[in-house]
Amino acid sequence: VTACCWLYDFEGKTARIGFAALEPLTREMIRGFRAVVRGCFGRSGLVAILGMVDGSNRASLHVARRVGFREAVKIPAGAADGSDLYVMIANKEDVQNG
Repeated sequence: VTACCWLYDFEGKTARIGFAALEPLTREMIRGFRAVVRGCFGRSGLVAILGMVDGSNRASLHVARRVGFREAVKIPAGAADGSDLYVMIANKEDVQNG
């Protein structure tokens, strides 16, 4: 397994997503990640999925944006390493294209 994602903290019709990768993701892997996120909307009735990404983790920010997540909130110096903390959000329409 080179990458995985999981949903947790379900609250009403929202959930948080976690993601980890052991190597850079290929286009095919990003498409697969997007398909998993799409499937989560279809099976669970969610209206939004949220994720938090440290600003210093450029690779994860890139993947999140490619999948369809967008910046909801930027917390200056909010990450443990002192970088900005981004709260990313996606709804069903955000992840349909690509």
